[in-house]
Amino acid sequence: MGVQLKNNVNSLIVGGLSASATSVVVTTGSGANFPSLGAGDYFYATIIASTGVFEIVKCTTRVNDVLTVTRAQEGTLAIPFPDGSRIDLRVTAQSVIDAIDNRVALKDQASEISFVPTGSISSTNVQDAIVEVANEHDDAAEIAIADAGSLYTGTNVETALQELRTPSISTFTGNGSTAIYTLAATLGVRNLTSVHINGVYQNKSTYTVVGTTLTFSEAPPLNTVIEVLTR
Repeated sequence: MGVQLKNNVNSLIVGGLSASATSVVVTTGSGANFPSLGAGDYFYATIIASTGVFEIVKCTTRVNDVLTVTRAQEGTLAIPFPDGSRIDLRVTAQSVIDAIDNRVALKDQASEISFVPTGSISSTNVQDAIVEVANEHDDAAEIAIADAGSLYTGTNVETALQELRTPSISTFTGNGSTAIYTLAATLGVRNLTSVHINGVYQNKSTYTVVGTTLTFSEAPPLNTVIEVLTR
């Protein structure tokens, strides 16, 4: 249920369309090219006159070659269109938003998200798995966690989350010759750093991070402000 999308669908309006009309008749037989709509389904279409003016409409019902539409969508105006005007099923901004919202709605219940049983957790969906964990551990500090590629040093969920969510900022001034700097704190993972020189983001290919040592491929220019955000 929700917005329907389909590639390369277009037709021509038969008999024209007044500014207040809500039924669009398309070329005989071409209606079948548009999506079939069930309860709650709809699609967005764009009507274009030969002059180039257009209007976005929302089709909520299709019976053969007759589309029932809501006019003036997405900031466009309801205007008359002559016989032979083109109607296309196009991807519009609202159709993208609706498609995302529909997808989120389908997965808004943790019980609908599959989970592969692991360890002592036997549940097959996320919601039940969370309940199992909560029943076994009433404190995140009690849940042991293994090191994951030096992303954290904590050995339980609570300390690991604290490390990952607490950023550290180191600030330096370039002198044109120094390429190596010692950071205030870091897990030694380049992908968890963000470096800016004079406010300009630096691609991660321009430096390396080993422990607390940041090394640039080229020394930052004289008097530049170097800001390093690490987690």
